[in-house]
Amino acid sequence: MPRKLKRFVALARVSSREQEREGFSLDIQEDALRQYAERNDGEIIRLFRIAETASKKDERKTFTLLCASSEPSSSLAPYYGV
Repeated sequence: MPRKLKRFVALARVSSREQEREGFSLDIQEDALRQYAERNDGEIIRLFRIAETASKKDERKTFTLLCASSEPSSSLAPYYGV
């Protein structure tokens, strides 16, 4: 019987251009998040990205969606950082 993969919801966020220059771009974070999921027998089923150009309203909306996607009733494995 195939092993059941853990399901992750992930967030990549860059709050400044300086962070991007220092190697924390959204693409680099996304790659690290996918590697984490794979190392832990899982898959990312929903990935949220927030760029430094996002308005506070957009950031809040994205974060609210992320939290709703990762509630215990959604049967997703919790993830707290790379």
